[in-house]
Formats: sequence, C-alpha cells, structure tokens
Amino acid sequence: MIDTIPARYRLGAAGLALLLALAAATGGGAVVNGWRLEAQHRRALAAQQNARSVLERRLLEQDAAVALLGAERRAAEERRQLAERLAASAIDSAASRGKAVAASRAPDCDGVMREAWGVWK
Repeated sequence: MIDTIPARYRLGAAGLALLLALAAATGGGAVVNGWRLEAQHRRALAAQQNARSVLERRLLEQDAAVALLGAERRAAEERRQLAERLAASAIDSAASRGKAVAASRAPDCDGVMREAWGVWK
C-alpha cells in the first residue's frame, strides 16, 4: 500500500485524537461531578424543606392553641361580666330588702312579709 499521509501528520493526528479524548473525559467528569454535587444539593434542600415543614406545622399548632386560648379568655370574660351583673343585682336586691325591713313597722318577720306582699300586689 502506498502511504499517502506523511508520518508527521499521523503523529499530529494521533496527538489531536488523544487531546480530544482527554477533553471529552474531562468534560464527562465535570458532568458527573455536577450531577454528584446536584444530588448533594437536592438532599440538603430536601432536608431543609422537611425541617421547615415541621416548623411550619408546629407554628400552625401554636397559632391554633393561641386562638383557642383567646376564645377561652373571651368566654371567661363574658362569664365574669355575667357574674358581676348577677352579684350587683343580688346586692341591690338585698339592699332594697334591707331598706324595706328597716322601714317596716311590723313587730315580727311575718308582719314584714305581709307588708312586702302587700306592696308587691
């Protein structure tokens, strides 16, 4: 066979092929390394998102507990106001009964009741 490609070009072509193979291997390694780094990043991101979702769930539970405590406080406040109104009414009633008894001219308890019943009729 006749050698049409000179030896020095063959040597240059082999070097160029070796250089291209080396560049391809480097590029492939970079891609694989990128995938590895991306996988690490995704795992770290998933762990962070999991921790955040746990914290968000706890925060929602705390918000619900605070809202429940607020509702209980409002109900207790309403009960306190009702008790104060009833106590004031009882005090006023006792005071008016005391005044009625003090103003009565009846000699005994039955007479006071008869007088009071007569006023209420």
